[in-house]
Amino acid sequence: MANEWIGPIVTGAVGTVGISATVWLAHKQFRIQEERALNTDRRTAYGAFLKYTQQMEDCAARLRAESSLPEPTEVSITAYKDARSGATAALAEVSILGPDAVFDIAEAYLSTLVRNGLQSDRDEIVAYKAAVLQVMRAELVGKKSSSPH
Repeated sequence: MANEWIGPIVTGAVGTVGISATVWLAHKQFRIQEERALNTDRRTAYGAFLKYTQQMEDCAARLRAESSLPEPTEVSITAYKDARSGATAALAEVSILGPDAVFDIAEAYLSTLVRNGLQSDRDEIVAYKAAVLQVMRAELVGKKSSSPH
């Protein structure tokens, strides 16, 4: 009589373990995919920010070169303003997707670039740019998992 219960009990136990393992693996897979998507979004936002800040630096260099002219060309001024707008929009994405450390240094870099971009002394800008790159790389490559803010 006791033998009659062994089969159903073992089947129930194995079924419960199988279902639990399936749910756990599905959840783990979902988290991995979610993390990959977040990292892809971060790379895109970081790339856009770096692209626009580089455009700002290039435009600022053109404007500095044109400073000897009676009036800078409208093309250079417009390009600089467009790059600044793009960098500001990209910084907003960084603030949403990235951790505080990345946002803080990126914000300081953009502020310095706006404030000092047209000056010939670029040491502070270069230092901030290096710091931004270092923090962004460390955050993307160095961590398996990190949540925004």
